[in-house]
Formats: sequence, C-alpha cells, structure tokens
Amino acid sequence: MSSATTSQKNASKTKKKVGPNMSLPLRPALMPLSSRIDDERSTAKRIYLVRNGECCDRLMPCWRMRAFAEHNTYRLIDLNQPLRVPIRAGAPDAFLNDSPLTQVGSFTSLLLGRALAMRQLTVHTVYCSPALRCIQETEYMISMMNLKKTPRIYVEPGLFEPLMFYWQDRIPLFMTNQELINAGFHVDDEYVPVISMDALRKKLFEEKHPDDSFNRITAVADSIVECANERSGGVLVVTHAPSVDLLLRRITGRSDSPRTIGDLYRMGLNYPFGSSAVLEYEQPSVTKKAKPKWVYKPGALPPLTCAQASTMVEVPDFS
Repeated sequence: MSSATTSQKNASKTKKKVGPNMSLPLRPALMPLSSRIDDERSTAKRIYLVRNGECCDRLMPCWRMRAFAEHNTYRLIDLNQPLRVPIRAGAPDAFLNDSPLTQVGSFTSLLLGRALAMRQLTVHTVYCSPALRCIQETEYMISMMNLKKTPRIYVEPGLFEPLMFYWQDRIPLFMTNQELINAGFHVDDEYVPVISMDALRKKLFEEKHPDDSFNRITAVADSIVECANERSGGVLVVTHAPSVDLLLRRITGRSDSPRTIGDLYRMGLNYPFGSSAVLEYEQPSVTKKAKPKWVYKPGALPPLTCAQASTMVEVPDFS
C-alpha cells in the first residue's frame, strides 16, 4: 500500500463530520477586546453600568389591565410576555409601575452575562435598583457568568430612576427583600442601603430638577466607587437609563449634565434596553504626575444588534 493511500485513510479517520447534528468547535472567548480597554482578565478594577432589558410596559398600553383582566388571573396576551410572574403584595396592581422583563428582555440579559463570562471578567459586588425589571436583569446576568461564588444583590433604592417621572403618582410598591428571596433572587437581606426606601419616598416631591436626581445618585456613586477601589475585579450596577448616565458622569468626573426633564426622558435613546457602559480605573504611567481616575471604555463589550435595533451606547454631550 502506498504512503499516499495510508495518509488518506488516516485523514479520513481523524476528520470530524459536520452536519445537522454536529457543530464546529467554538472558541471560549469573543473577539479581542477594544484597544481602549487594558486587559481581558479580572485584574483591573472596573464598574459595569447596565440598563435593564425590555420590560412589559413597552409591549402595549395598559399591559397590566389586559394581562390580569379575568379575575386577576395572569394570562398571556402576547408571546413576548414572561410565562409567569413572581408572587408579591399588592398584585396585580403592583405590576402597574413595576413590570417584569419580557421574554426578549430576559434573553438579552442572558447574552450580556455570557459576554462577561467569555471575556473572563469577574464581578465581586452587585448593586441594583429596586425595580423588578432591574433585579431580574441582574439575576439573569449573574446566572451566566460562571462565578466561583455567586455575589448577593445589594438592592439600592437610591439607584431608582428620576422621581420627576412619578410626581403625579406614588412611587411603585416594590417587592420586599423577603418576597424577592422567596421568588429565588439572590438578594442580600443584610445590606444597608445608602438611601433607604423611606428616604426615597420622602424625595418624591423634592426632586424637581435634574440636579436633584444627580445629587441623589451622587451619594450612591461615591459608595460604589469606594467599594470598587477596595479590590480588583468588577462591580456590577444594574439600573435605569437616566441613572446610568448620571453615574457615568459622576464617576468619570464629567462637568456637563442633563439640563431638563426632557433630557432625562431621552436617555432611553442613548442607553437602549440591555446596554452597558464599562468604566475602568486607569493608573497613569510612572512618568506622568496625573492622578488615577475612572475612564469610560466604549466598545469594551460588543453591542447586541437585532431587527435594526442595537444596544450601542451614545453618551450625550450637554456642554
């Protein structure tokens, strides 16, 4: 038998079949990070600012009224609804201003968590707005990150969106920590928030200008930075579009800020559902006398594009 024939037989034995039930090997990482981020590993100090995914309020007007129309029994009126909703006090009215994620919102949350895992980026502390959609986003992300130890979620009322959006109504009746734990969420019941729920309610009629919301967010931002400075790795913060923007400006030291309530409303266009903004603690070289600072790293995580919609962040300039 010729050597050519022998090599062909050996090649046929080692060649993998590719068909409907077979898949090509997948690299355990995404494409290299943007050149504007220093390291793919978890050695750097980072803060991941994430907006919640799509929620049921965006499905249709009066979603809650139609979904619970028959004797307050939850039913599907759209295939994008979650199959079930958590048990909570005040239901179903409690879902009116505090709706859950849609199926699409849950899926994008899983993809974002997987992106962090494939980058080998770790998280040691998690802060979250008390809104149900934010807590669900956080839980789904953490479930995909393959962390050695699952961090408990710090539910921080101070991260809630601007209260000017609710001046004609009351603040949503959020789920309590015990209700969240009963529903399976990894909430830290011992966390002492920077701004308590009672303090947040008192601010309902006090926040009349974007600066008032910025001042509230500032207190929380300073606490997050203090936590991020203590150790290497990442701090995950899941909140709303205006809160993401105000946190980014405070932590990176930007001097410009939103001027009107219209500016805050339009933040949803700049920070789409499921979008993320990565901040990194940048140490200057030994030849420079500049102080270390937190820097926004655009492109650190790839956006999600679907049906001509994208989660690409565009930080607005108000200077």
